[in-house]
Amino acid sequence: MKYSISKFCIKIIFTILFVLLTISYSQWPTTVENELIIGGGHYPQAVSDGNGGVIVCWQNVGNPGGIFMQRVNKKGYKYWSEPIHIQGEKDTETLIDHKIVTDGKGGMYVLFQDILFWDYPNVQNRHLRLHHIDSSGTFLWGKSGILIATPADTSQWCGHDPTGSCIYDGEGGAIVAWHDFRYSDRYSPYGHIFIQKYNSKGENLWNDGGIQLTDSLIQCEYPLLNSDGKGGVYVYCWFTLLCHIDRYGSVKYLDSVVGINDTIAIQSIDSDFEGGFYFTAIRYTDYPNGYLYCQRYNLEKEVLSQNDVVIDSSDRSYPWNRSKSTINSDSTFSVINRDNCIYRIGLYGNMMFGANGIAMDSIFLQRIASDINSANIVLGVSNGVYCSKFNRNGSIGWDNQPILISCEPENNIGDVVVNEDGSFIITMEQSYGYIAVKKISKNGNIGGKDSSIKTPNNNSSKIYFQLFQNYPNPFNTSTKISYHLYESANICLSIYNLGGREIIRLVDSKQNRGYHQYLWNGHDKYGKAVSSGIYICRLQVNAIKRSLNISLIK
Repeated sequence: MKYSISKFCIKIIFTILFVLLTISYSQWPTTVENELIIGGGHYPQAVSDGNGGVIVCWQNVGNPGGIFMQRVNKKGYKYWSEPIHIQGEKDTETLIDHKIVTDGKGGMYVLFQDILFWDYPNVQNRHLRLHHIDSSGTFLWGKSGILIATPADTSQWCGHDPTGSCIYDGEGGAIVAWHDFRYSDRYSPYGHIFIQKYNSKGENLWNDGGIQLTDSLIQCEYPLLNSDGKGGVYVYCWFTLLCHIDRYGSVKYLDSVVGINDTIAIQSIDSDFEGGFYFTAIRYTDYPNGYLYCQRYNLEKEVLSQNDVVIDSSDRSYPWNRSKSTINSDSTFSVINRDNCIYRIGLYGNMMFGANGIAMDSIFLQRIASDINSANIVLGVSNGVYCSKFNRNGSIGWDNQPILISCEPENNIGDVVVNEDGSFIITMEQSYGYIAVKKISKNGNIGGKDSSIKTPNNNSSKIYFQLFQNYPNPFNTSTKISYHLYESANICLSIYNLGGREIIRLVDSKQNRGYHQYLWNGHDKYGKAVSSGIYICRLQVNAIKRSLNISLIK
């Protein structure tokens, strides 16, 4: 008996120790080599679990296919032993095209398509549904969720593909806008745009069947949505309409004020928390050639509050694609243009990162977010995943940035969830279809801990700059060489022959941040014309060097 009691006590002690160790230590990876894999598939999206962790949702195209979800708590432990398989009304349905938003309480809303095959794989019908799932994984609206839209005829094959977008309304519910085919024939790809607001119980808050926003049939698979911060929403449809719907369902069209027509295509909309919104748009001068600019609209005064802020002045082919942008907690707006330059724009159009922005060299930027102190977190890929932080004035947030946080060569960065302690969690789709998450502390440490790790004080931190290809190239009489500096630095710009001998030094001085351009006329340092051939242009910024080839033809 004494032996049994002692054995029982030992089990209790070990259980307590295990729990204490679980609480004290984190499972988050702390190196670039280690990864926290939570599943397999594509298109990871994430929301906060309301307690320092994250809920991630992704699509698996294997067997079983469909949409899966996993929760990781603030210590890096998986909440469910296996990912939860989200399903539709019937087990034979395949779920695709998911979009998730927070419910404000640690759970999420999931908008998705379910595909019902009549004669696999040839004949199918698609439906648009909405789930509400809490942080414990409970499906609050039942197994099949709410039916948002269906094809006009579900008894036979139909060419309709109801798609949509959703956002959190800031009041515990969700707003969904979708491409609806209730007034279309079964073969037409054209439909109307409808919108509806749902509370946390799944009840309609606007007109039964939704509010119809378009007068004529259009093609717009995914309306662009952004919350107005007051329970309403801004809606944009490709070249067609821009409107505001308040929390009660009252619609105000903004096309004429903003100037929506076939020469302007909005790429992003972000509420400014001041009764208006920022938007980026392409102004097409001769489609598809155009340039990217930013504007701010004051909803109460019904006017544009600033002149166009041009963030890509190149008049070149510009296909429509949603901008990578974010609204900051100080009501400023940050955006990445397609040349990998980061811009931050104030309420009155002031360029807070300078007229030319911050250029990131050799890293393809995929995500931008704002932390609790209104600094910008920027993530990009270049044979791995890199992370940088920029303060409100454009200064670097971490001395050793950009920080390599994953050495996986093939990565697509998903959503970034910012926590109240300043840390943030990154979702990634890695090579071979693995879904991974990593936590980064507010000081840039992998694993989310700052207590035992100090940020290096490195006075020779990397200077961001970008060396552009000379123009024209090849050239005959002269060519322009240009580059952009993130901050002031010691510059040396030289031309070398293929034997490594310096032909001429164009610049050797300290220069201020910004855009710089110099002309080389094909002469050496003695003023003598050089012969035809290939030459090397080398730009050295402090200790970092970049080179490019220049062709001279006479």
